[in-house]
Amino acid sequence: MLPDFPSTKEIVHDAHFRIMFKAMNAARGIFSDVRFRPIKEGRQTGIRRPAGKIDDTKMHKLRVAETIPMSAVETWTDQQVVEQFEKMGREMGQKQARATYEELNKVTQETGNVVDAKGTLTPDVFFAAIDKVWIEFDRDGKPRLSTMVIHPHQTEDWKRLNELMNADPANARRMEELMSRKKEEWRERESSRKLVD
Repeated sequence: MLPDFPSTKEIVHDAHFRIMFKAMNAARGIFSDVRFRPIKEGRQTGIRRPAGKIDDTKMHKLRVAETIPMSAVETWTDQQVVEQFEKMGREMGQKQARATYEELNKVTQETGNVVDAKGTLTPDVFFAAIDKVWIEFDRDGKPRLSTMVIHPHQTEDWKRLNELMNADPANARRMEELMSRKKEEWRERESSRKLVD
């Protein structure tokens, strides 16, 4: 009988999964910063919106699978094993990011939180978009602005928008007024929150 080393196998297994999850998180991009909590049972979950409406969220199965012939694995170096786990992690992270963008697109369409720039990013479009975003504030009253995700081909449009925003002092006043209103909305919501017993 050949010796078996269960504790060693477990250490190697854990190391491989750490490699895979690191690659997966890198591929998820901005979504790697989103907090999550494992759901131990059930087939769906829900999100309670500020107005009290509950949106049911269905679970999606994402899978990365690959069949590798034993003859190939037998000759792999440690680096090749690491690269295989990184590859699988990247594929899973990309699938997760794609599924999340698709869900966000669906939800924003359903809730009416979409602003169509009609191909031109202007200060008016920017303010209309920011107006639809819920903004939190810290203890010092400073806004915690959301991260904006853009496609690389939009980089020049955003540079142009920045120039337009800075060219007209009215935009600074408009932003100040918008943040003041958002802060008041935040205060009202914070003061009406119910504490849990």
